[in-house]
Amino acid sequence: MKQVFRQTVVLRFLLCLIMGTALVLGSAGCSAIQPPETSTPSERPSYNTSTGFFVVGKTLYDAEGAEFLMRGVNANHWWNNGETVDMDSIPYIRLSGANTVRCVFGKRGSADEFEDPEGIRFTTAERRAVVAEYVRWHVVPVVEFHNATGSNDPAKIAEAVNFWIGENSWLSEFEKYAIVNISNEWCNMGTDGAGFDGSAELWRDTYIDAVAALRAAGIRNTLVIDSIQWGQVIIDASYYMAVFNSDPQKNIVFSFHMYDGWVTPGDPQYTDGLDYYHVDTGLDFLTTQLDAPVISGEFNHQAAPAGCPDDILLSQLESHGVGWLAWMWYNSSGHYQYIVYDSADSSMPYAVFGQTVVPFLARAQEATVFTTALPALPAAPPALSPDPDWNPGGLSIRMFDVSDDNPWWLQIEMDNVEETAGNINRVEMEPAGSTDRITLGTWGQNDGRQNFVSNTELHDYIAANVRFWLYCYDGSVARTEFNTLVQGNAFVIDATY
Repeated sequence: MKQVFRQTVVLRFLLCLIMGTALVLGSAGCSAIQPPETSTPSERPSYNTSTGFFVVGKTLYDAEGAEFLMRGVNANHWWNNGETVDMDSIPYIRLSGANTVRCVFGKRGSADEFEDPEGIRFTTAERRAVVAEYVRWHVVPVVEFHNATGSNDPAKIAEAVNFWIGENSWLSEFEKYAIVNISNEWCNMGTDGAGFDGSAELWRDTYIDAVAALRAAGIRNTLVIDSIQWGQVIIDASYYMAVFNSDPQKNIVFSFHMYDGWVTPGDPQYTDGLDYYHVDTGLDFLTTQLDAPVISGEFNHQAAPAGCPDDILLSQLESHGVGWLAWMWYNSSGHYQYIVYDSADSSMPYAVFGQTVVPFLARAQEATVFTTALPALPAAPPALSPDPDWNPGGLSIRMFDVSDDNPWWLQIEMDNVEETAGNINRVEMEPAGSTDRITLGTWGQNDGRQNFVSNTELHDYIAANVRFWLYCYDGSVARTEFNTLVQGNAFVIDATY
């Protein structure tokens, strides 16, 4: 979230204290504004004929030859509800400090899966308008195709390729600024829901074909390619480099989505391998074994409590010189994923996730490609104000698939789930007689119940005496009384706490 120097924000910059990889953030959210760095520009290789971003070795450069490290967010321009909410958020994304945004795009499927199409950018003209608005606010747009998520069908990547070829009118127009993420999270190990088998070889070969088709169609933008298995898994470096070297432009960045499979450095529960990576050793591998740039295109510990906490993950990304894009600015499917609390109003305070992410955006450097004046920035979000008397209402437990195959899930039924559940950032479960608490990250709502996913298997806690701690997005805390963790039991808020 890149911002250029303006006298109106110098005071906010001075109020931010940068220490190592962390930045002390005031309750209102304070982000430094960094102008483009001045250094000797890198020369574009002769084989790269683009007028936009380009790659040399492990480094991404902007069109002027300045080194560019992405620091930003994902923003929803596809399924979010509201006629203009996604466009209205752009100035606030810029205000936060982001120098890059990953624009979630898609197309209407064969069935009309959206009841309310307002605010959903279905047309080429609408998507062009989104990109133009980011450019106006000096934010680099990484445009992404979401329809192929989770599929192993090569036809879905062909669909993505055709989608981008159809967008080439504005991709060429904004070649200087825009980067293309071919598809979100295509290809997984095993068999997908449609019966297609996935493999590292399929991922490699399909993307080689996709890159060739895009280049043949005249799309010269830098390409971003998500890794295999929901973007989370590292495969042998040779697969990535085969795709990279197939590109006549040599202009590809590889993206890794860092959720539950990316765990805290030194965590003894996990061994580095196909399913899990300690963040430090995983990044060591990517930054030494791949002769191409890498980024973390998604991460969110609120949605994946078993993974590495966001502050530690961000510190590791920074120390490894790896760009990153937090998931996400807002998301109508769950408040836990928000940078800002309310998707309908980006001037709201930063949610807990935002309070972690925004300080790291203070390091973002603006790309040197923007020539127009930056519009006046909006006012900073207001300070959070915890409520000492917050009472989210009574809880009752409904066990949800706590099985050997899926032991991490729990549902909590609340008296006022529709009004309150979205306010909850996380829940901690405290067994009686233990000082250790189990973190439960919120995972959307279902039939009046709030879903939670834990960072620990829950088998041993069924029928135990426990209580819950509930944390509101604004910092308010409530605690229940102790009760037995069994189906249907009620947990009353402890009014004496």
